[in-house]
Amino acid sequence: MAIIETDNVVHISSNVSRGCPECNKWLEGHSDWEGAVNHMLDHGYKLLHVGGEADTDESNKSIQFTVAVLARPSE
Repeated sequence: MAIIETDNVVHISSNVSRGCPECNKWLEGHSDWEGAVNHMLDHGYKLLHVGGEADTDESNKSIQFTVAVLARPSE
């Protein structure tokens, strides 16, 4: 895997909705995780990792989320 210089790294989670760091469009991680990832790809970000993360809810049950890590290569 080649090492790339990056300007910005973004973490997209199916547990979190957030504003796009490029254009402030609201990214619905809860209901449209794939759309949020594709939105960042449209901004020229490169996909570095797709995986999962775990947490516990208020009743101490384990819950799983899908995550993607993307980076914008330096110009």
